[in-house]
Amino acid sequence: MRDSLPTAGAGIVVSVQGAVVDVTFADGILPPIDTALTVEWDRPEPLYLEVHRHVDSATVRAIALHPTAGLTRGKAAPHTSGAIGR
Repeated sequence: MRDSLPTAGAGIVVSVQGAVVDVTFADGILPPIDTALTVEWDRPEPLYLEVHRHVDSATVRAIALHPTAGLTRGKAAPHTSGAIGR
């Protein structure tokens, strides 16, 4: 069951392994490497992820910039169309 419905340009968190987060994009349009993703979750601040690599034609592997304890699969992860800090 999905917690969040994706919007255009948004992926869904499908795996969380420590700071490594896999995000799938149903439309198959993957954000470029180094693009920032944001995840709204049960914390006051969003979780920022940075795309590290394209795993396959629909999934990216991203690195979380903050601890991921409590992050669950199914959360929407829209991309910001830009890199972190630029």
